[in-house]
Amino acid sequence: MSIAGWNTLTSETATNRALRVLRETTGGGGSWDGRLVLSENYLQLFRPGFTHKAVWGGRVTAKTTSIALYIILRMDAAYTVVAGLRKRHVSIKHTSRQALVKAIRMLGLWNRFEVVQNEIRNRVNGSFAFFQGLEHDSDEGTRGLDGVDIFWLDEARNVAHKDLMNVVRVIRERGAELICSWNPLDPEDPVEKLYRAGNPPQRTLLLETTQDDNPLFFASPAADEYWRLKEEDEAMWRHVYSGGYDIYKGERIYTAFKVAAVPERYLEGATCCVGLDLGYVDDPTVATKSWVNEKFGLIFIEKEAVGYGEDVEGINDLLMHVTGGDKSLTIISDNSEKRTTDDLKAMGWLIDTTRKNVDGKGVVDGIRHINGFPNKFIHPDCTETIEETKHYKWRVDRQGNRLSIPRKGHDHCWDSIRYAVMGRELVAQDDGIGVLRLPGW
Repeated sequence: MSIAGWNTLTSETATNRALRVLRETTGGGGSWDGRLVLSENYLQLFRPGFTHKAVWGGRVTAKTTSIALYIILRMDAAYTVVAGLRKRHVSIKHTSRQALVKAIRMLGLWNRFEVVQNEIRNRVNGSFAFFQGLEHDSDEGTRGLDGVDIFWLDEARNVAHKDLMNVVRVIRERGAELICSWNPLDPEDPVEKLYRAGNPPQRTLLLETTQDDNPLFFASPAADEYWRLKEEDEAMWRHVYSGGYDIYKGERIYTAFKVAAVPERYLEGATCCVGLDLGYVDDPTVATKSWVNEKFGLIFIEKEAVGYGEDVEGINDLLMHVTGGDKSLTIISDNSEKRTTDDLKAMGWLIDTTRKNVDGKGVVDGIRHINGFPNKFIHPDCTETIEETKHYKWRVDRQGNRLSIPRKGHDHCWDSIRYAVMGRELVAQDDGIGVLRLPGW
């Protein structure tokens, strides 16, 4: 073979060289300063001859980090062009670039790479990675991808069938590969149908991951939530941590929302509500913008922005996306991270906070308030909110009776919306007495 970025690494010698660099960097034990262990399972990523590499599993299985390490080693072994793809490119902070930069540091290769705006370049052999989003309504997202050796489609579960197939069609270079990584949710998702419905494309590596691929996880504080959820709701635990589908049969909480844009005339005189739900280790941070018009009995969720592992700059980007940069809008946030909200205020945002763990207006009150609007709409671009709406459900008891307690999970967008719509009056009444967090939330 003489294909750029793949010709050398497909040989046994070059594959062994890449793995030798990996082992030398980790001192033979597979760990970087005790922060990560690369499992034997993930070493399969180095196997040549596969056009597709499908990597799925639950939370904290080290998917993103392990794939990033593989890609950086490929880029250092031979000239390689990498396209880091996601459904939507809100800003450079919301791409896979962060994972690749982390991998460079972990491997001690910082002197061989440089990070410039939307690219990562290898100073020695010219390898480079760039990042872009896939537009759901056009082919723009797949233009300019000719000559790419590795396509990494992260959070692939969110990608529409049309966009996924567009990426598959541009894998034209002999030896090029598409890596899709995701946390399973619904067997009807396009990436699930492509790889896990029993007839995957030829030359596909199917790689299911578990927490055993991230053995340091069980010694970390995050493991407490793992065990708590397993004890409290095993079906949800299988979905969140074991990569199972969300097959919970409880009743959906929001059943009457329509997916459509609302004409401008119905927004005249409406109240603009911006909410912010701050994420934790593996939960997303979500910013939303909604409109409430009492005259028409209308609630309209117009915009969303979702990010993982966001610092203050990343959260600022999320807010810029949903507000268009209008810092005159008041944002209702949870107060779980006072330093974060204080930093956002210092950046010019008007932030009011609602408390999560006090008596007062609760989650169920907010749900009832939102469901009380006769006309409920979600903009088609708010795909995460739409997905949450499908899977946000009431708990049921052992006899199958519905409880007036929402089930944990698939609630991050809706928490943001609820803060915005309900939190405004609560903040006005008191200094943040707000949203009740039920036990275990």
